[in-house]
Amino acid sequence: MAVRVAFNLLCIELWSMAAINGCRSKVYTLFTRVTVGGRTGLGEPTIRFDLSTASKRNPRPTVDTKWKNQRPRIYQLQSIYPMGQSCSTTGKSGAGLGHTLVNALESFVVPLIQGDGDVLGLAGLVTDMSTEERLHAKSQPRAASDDESDLTMEARDLLSALKRYIVALVNPLADSEAANLTEDVEKVIDDDFPADTQVNRDAVVVRNPCFSVGSVPFSRAVEEAYTIVFNKMPIHMLMFSSDGTGIRLGDRNEVWRYVSTQIQDEIGRYSHTPDSHFLVWKHTRYAILSHTWLQDAPGEVTYGNWQHKAFKKTSAGYAKVKNFCRIAASEHHLRLGWMDTVCINKESSSELGESIRSMYKWYQAAAVCITYLADTASLDAMHADKWFTRGWTLQELIASNSMRFYAADWKTIHSEGPLILPAEENDKENRAILKQIQRATTISEEELRHPMRVPISRRMQWAVHRRVTREEDLVYSLMGIFDISMSIAYGEGAEHAFRRLVKKILHRSPDNVLDIANWGYSRSDITLFQKHPGAGCTLIPPSLKSYEGRAEAPVMWFRPSTPIILTNIGICLPVLMMPAIPDQFLGQCLPRGKYSATVTITKSRAIRYNILDRRIFERPPAAQRTDCVIFGVLNIQESTGEVTLPTGNCFAVLLEGDLEQMMQPVFQPHRRSKTVLPIVFELTHHWGAGRKIMKGDLRKHGMALHNVYL
Repeated sequence: MAVRVAFNLLCIELWSMAAINGCRSKVYTLFTRVTVGGRTGLGEPTIRFDLSTASKRNPRPTVDTKWKNQRPRIYQLQSIYPMGQSCSTTGKSGAGLGHTLVNALESFVVPLIQGDGDVLGLAGLVTDMSTEERLHAKSQPRAASDDESDLTMEARDLLSALKRYIVALVNPLADSEAANLTEDVEKVIDDDFPADTQVNRDAVVVRNPCFSVGSVPFSRAVEEAYTIVFNKMPIHMLMFSSDGTGIRLGDRNEVWRYVSTQIQDEIGRYSHTPDSHFLVWKHTRYAILSHTWLQDAPGEVTYGNWQHKAFKKTSAGYAKVKNFCRIAASEHHLRLGWMDTVCINKESSSELGESIRSMYKWYQAAAVCITYLADTASLDAMHADKWFTRGWTLQELIASNSMRFYAADWKTIHSEGPLILPAEENDKENRAILKQIQRATTISEEELRHPMRVPISRRMQWAVHRRVTREEDLVYSLMGIFDISMSIAYGEGAEHAFRRLVKKILHRSPDNVLDIANWGYSRSDITLFQKHPGAGCTLIPPSLKSYEGRAEAPVMWFRPSTPIILTNIGICLPVLMMPAIPDQFLGQCLPRGKYSATVTITKSRAIRYNILDRRIFERPPAAQRTDCVIFGVLNIQESTGEVTLPTGNCFAVLLEGDLEQMMQPVFQPHRRSKTVLPIVFELTHHWGAGRKIMKGDLRKHGMALHNVYL
């Protein structure tokens, strides 16, 4: 066990040496085979230090350790040489220094194995020196051998570290000494590991000597924690004590180091093998803040303010940070937290882009979303808070699995009435809170529970009245709600960003994708269509605000039989054409075949139409062109030889075109007519007609099926 501790110490010393000297020389491969007899459980270890693997693309030297009767482990030491620097030498080439270093190491190892442990004057290091003296042995002056005198300072430091490791291998520390040693080793990590350098998983020092890096619980837990911290948690996080004080801002390296330390401490307290998954879950839980930014000076504490300590601890911004950490620690028993003001480095475009694309998942993964309503004093006034009007808070409301609402004084918002769960568990299960949320947003409890089942147009409608500072943010804040990812390009404008969002949705959503056409025209939409370069598609609105007039009636959608692709002339899809005529000419609808419908639409005025009335086809062609319109039904399913009608409502667009041409094999309507609201109607089935119609029978019912661009 002490051997493992000593090996980790060596890793730390090598790392610190590289950081101090700034050396990135591509030198030495050291291969030393040491046979130690009479050592239970050690067998024949092989140590290989390969520093020649470092390169500009992958500056990672490796250390391979193979233990007899155990699976080989590979330890990668993250190189932290400054890019572009090289290691200075004193008259010798890298290859020459490499041979010198190997020879010096050999002259040390061979006598030690043969029993002459004092050949280099280190016998006292093994038997008489204290633990502290062993740890700081590298600072003790010692006369260099002839070979060593030719080495650079960096090489001598490396040689010294290797010697200490081999001494520890042959004469391991007692368990009690090893336990004391790890406390000093931890300090070496904190002092010598730069915060902006990627931490190596296997360089974590074991605090409890009963559980080594090679032990199953620790290895499994650390591996899982590493994956979670670097892939599922925010880039920067706040770390604090159990009472919310001692707030520190750290990157993923520091967070992972903190989590690993917590796991090690807890493993040491178990008398049995702990559940590694539970340990990882427990120590990677974090709180996340949802709030509205302060508008008054001095305002929020940002990442740059925190790094340069350019804020006052009496400011409202710092008070928000402090209260958030206090509540996360004292009420929710967490030690990690994230808030968008201080935890995003907006000067880094890559970090800003990753944060925006990942924010929905971060809120979704949080143990609790602490929601601060700065304008709220009581439950009754909650619905009027500004928090319900901002763009980014929509995804925070939808994404968070567990929420706790706090009033302006940072006290919980008290509720009355029956609760599904206790109030302190989750406010998204609190009926009184849910009622206020629906009053403020129109979002129902069922929609909050299953947001991904909500139709596309309805999710768009949620954001119609939301406000943002940068116009593109209204679109970017919807990425998580639609489970898509796209690049961030501030300056592109809201319309361009919205069209990119729509393209992603069309590619991503397989089933109810055509619900994206469930919107109505407004005066501003007509203006935008006239100036928008991509106005060739009449199914896609020019802006998010068009969804304010979506149809509320339920519509059943089939999975498209062909890919839905947005082109410069629109989207090509099968449309079932049904002619209609205003009922002011004919009165009650008389079906031509077994299907008919009546619907009222609003253009400049409300007009009631009879669909599939047989008298349409009895009118002269001139009258047909003047009076008749075509309803194109979109929610159908085409298969070989037949067309399936939807159960319930038909969703249609109003098309302009010649009725005689519609009945021909090839037909493309002139254009889509603009209506204030989407067209939804229920088709009446006469004389036992079913939902499936053979394609050869469409004409006798007055229908036609065409693939058209809309």
